Amino acid sequence: MNIKQIDSGKWQIDFTLRGRRIRRVIYGTKRMAAQAIVIEKEKIYKDKYGPRVKKRILLKTYAKHYEETYSIEKRAAENDRYIIIRLNKFLGHKYLDEITPGDIERYKTTRKKGGVGNATINRELGLLKSIFYKVIDSEDYGIDRNPVAKAGLLEEDSHRERILEPNETHRLFNEADKLRSRHLSLFLAIALNTGMRKKEILTLKWEHIDFERRAIAITKDRSKSKKPREVPMNEQLYRELWLVKEGSTNTFVFYNPQTGSHVRHIKESFSIARKKAKIEDFTIHDLRHTAASLLVNECGFSLKEAAEILGHSKIEMTARYVHSTFDRKQRGMAQLGEIVKRNRKEADVPMQAAITDTPPAQNLYN
Repeated sequence: MNIKQIDSGKWQIDFTLRGRRIRRVIYGTKRMAAQAIVIEKEKIYKDKYGPRVKKRILLKTYAKHYEETYSIEKRAAENDRYIIIRLNKFLGHKYLDEITPGDIERYKTTRKKGGVGNATINRELGLLKSIFYKVIDSEDYGIDRNPVAKAGLLEEDSHRERILEPNETHRLFNEADKLRSRHLSLFLAIALNTGMRKKEILTLKWEHIDFERRAIAITKDRSKSKKPREVPMNEQLYRELWLVKEGSTNTFVFYNPQTGSHVRHIKESFSIARKKAKIEDFTIHDLRHTAASLLVNECGFSLKEAAEILGHSKIEMTARYVHSTFDRKQRGMAQLGEIVKRNRKEADVPMQAAITDTPPAQNLYN
């Protein structure tokens, strides 16, 4: 039972009985509101409202409504669509009121056995949880519990940073070149030479590439932060893109002739090449991690410069790629020593002459 005062002399009653949720506004005192609840309950027990017919709906049916109504307003609408496809394969045939926390646990287990990471599974379950909350708020289907919330999400390693080793990079490119995929090698080259995101690469058009200035434009509609930026091209990437452009008549760099648009997925060919190269625990997004790590640890970019290239909205996101090992510290201290040594030699006044002569210690106290 819930009685809430919403204004002077104005009360809201809110309770659920026999599957019916009753909400009314009562004018008067709190005692009158309590009496109103008793009256409403008597009406329900006398079946004045009639036998309640419980509407049921399949997950795949409501998920389609969710996608058309709510996902369309989101920046990640396309991601929602593919997550819904995966959810429907496992749970789409079930009515919403049939889905239990046990089903959610079985979904986790099945996805993990398929080699899917905890973070990905959590994103999928996060969408399913959102779907259930929309159903609950609608009050159309008599559902008042969220099985995803009860089952909970998987633990994630928020500090996971998997960096591709040089020998792994060599093997990955070798296997990519052997595949029939026309796109994988170029995708890898762009990802590792720029740190661009997967979507930013796959939606790349030739008009975004300025060969004269050797720069790639990331337009705001393709940027995760919705902010445009420019990424410089090095000589290696310039040559690879130029060779591809000479033989291309399409608008997109990664063009799908069957759809007439850009390539949307490269995961399958990447997974095949990764497995053949015997590289474990490495995802497409880890290519970006690798590029970021090389920028700040090997190439001498400042955090600000690296953040601008990567499109990070906060410099703290870039700072996590700085790996301060003891060897790195030693190299830094050696550089510092060289600078001090050079400056000392270049000083006009010799250091020894700048030091004031001090009398022997025993004379200080005489």
